Amino acid sequence: VTTKNTKTGQEFAKFRLRVAVTGDSSNRYVILGKAESSQEEALWYYDFSGATYFDEDREEELPSRKANCICLDTLMELMSKIARVEWDDRTRKLIANTSANVKHASPTIRWLDNIINEDGMVDSFRHFYPTAKDRFTCWHQYTNKRFENEGCRIDYMLVDEPLLEHIQRGPDDPLRCCRFDGNPICEEAALHAATASGSFKGSSFEGGGIALASQHALDTQFGGAAHTGVIYTPPSYSDHIATSLLLNDLFVEPSLHLDETDAATKRAQPHKKQKSIASFFGKKPAGGLLSKPSTGLAKAANAENSLQRQASDNGKRKGQQSLASTFKRTKSVGSRSSITEPK
Repeated sequence: VTTKNTKTGQEFAKFRLRVAVTGDSSNRYVILGKAESSQEEALWYYDFSGATYFDEDREEELPSRKANCICLDTLMELMSKIARVEWDDRTRKLIANTSANVKHASPTIRWLDNIINEDGMVDSFRHFYPTAKDRFTCWHQYTNKRFENEGCRIDYMLVDEPLLEHIQRGPDDPLRCCRFDGNPICEEAALHAATASGSFKGSSFEGGGIALASQHALDTQFGGAAHTGVIYTPPSYSDHIATSLLLNDLFVEPSLHLDETDAATKRAQPHKKQKSIASFFGKKPAGGLLSKPSTGLAKAANAENSLQRQASDNGKRKGQQSLASTFKRTKSVGSRSSITEPK
């Protein structure tokens, strides 16, 4: 198939899976999955064979997918498009909580289980919020799954068990819920948090990238008190969000100071660079004249035009004498420049 960016007109060759359905009252074709960059990617989710990957640390092949095991979302699509059987959310969750089991096919999950069960590490988020639902930290950006809150929690703050006495949950109900006033551990609260109650915007399927978050949306996440949990950074930052851990004064030196002027610190805090509407209203400079900031050729052109008008008004333009010999420019201060007459 060919997809097209409606803004730029650029076309892309993509691949989709088409399946012939026979045996029912009418022969038909159904399209499965989304447009992918290659045939292999279009077939990946519908291939029931097993797959492995090579672990360089262990120097052996490990299973990445067990044969005849598929994602629940893929199974739902097949049931809907081929068998014409629709499952509601209640049925889907019942299957996920009873029949679905991916641990045997995921070395990474087994690895994490070993760290927690054998090494005595504690998942700090689950320690404080054992029943919180759908508090994910990563979503598929390509399909805007964050705005349906279909993701996974793969970012953790793991703490050695002896250090539990030094971590704190934070203020009452520190879980971010934005404008949701109900139970903070429910699914609806998690959806409000993931989308900043609708303030975060996803990427357009017509192109143009991900919209930047407003200052109001950023304030819903960065304006609260320190806490142990998750911080829902906007989609434009990453497909992952941040996790946080609050340590008490017995563990952290109380005099510890964050240097806000440090370059690395500034790079780690992009939300503080977000411009508010007030930033578009500049202060009136001394002298009562407000000049537009300009750079490069535009700056030189503005200065030259100002010189020409001033020379014409004062009748000081003589023959082919250059403007530079009649007037001199002062050094620029910030983004403003001024022109002064020579003594």
